[in-house]
Amino acid sequence: LSRERLLRDSNVLCRSFLSVYFSLWSPKKTRAKSAAPGILDTLRMLLWLPICLLGVLTFWNSSTPLSNESMWLGVILGTFVGAIAHELSHGLSCIHWGGRVFEIGIMLHYGLPGMYVLMDQTPIRSRMQKILVNSAGVEMN
Repeated sequence: LSRERLLRDSNVLCRSFLSVYFSLWSPKKTRAKSAAPGILDTLRMLLWLPICLLGVLTFWNSSTPLSNESMWLGVILGTFVGAIAHELSHGLSCIHWGGRVFEIGIMLHYGLPGMYVLMDQTPIRSRMQKILVNSAGVEMN
């Protein structure tokens, strides 16, 4: 396993030219025994449309100019929090439908920052449930 680079002794998953994957969280249990992932995933599925419409209406009725200097802090912070929420929603949805989550982390891929979730969807039998897991991040955004 060591020779095939399947074992690691640090939080770095992969390191190559201009790419680094760093693990932030590896859950001890890869399957949830509690109802929390199911409740959170159901809330996400039910509330994404009303929250989206509220955001569009708020933006439409806003009279604040978009050239405000403090806007950039909100853009950077919003992007960071949005990326975390996006990946966590993939993980929670996967656990809710019976899949396994191995780790969540951050990465630099060819100099571009991002986040990732390593999960196993093979225990999920239904094609629709797999679609829900894959679309969970978009709904969270």
